[in-house]
Amino acid sequence: MGELAEARRLHDQELEACRRVLGEEHPSTLTAMNNLANALNDMGELAEARRLREQVLKCAAGCWARNTLPRSPR
Repeated sequence: MGELAEARRLHDQELEACRRVLGEEHPSTLTAMNNLANALNDMGELAEARRLREQVLKCAAGCWARNTLPRSPR
């Protein structure tokens, strides 16, 4: 197995473990997702890399909004 293919396999495993243990929107999961996107980009799988990066941005923006925007008083 080539080095890039091995890197992809390891990043896939890392992402699945993070999703299972930490959840989809945990910062470590988003980092793992971005790392996998980088490996895919290096392998020339640009559409899949872009899809993952868009997912990272969507999750990160949602997390940021939920945790930083002022909440209305009750």
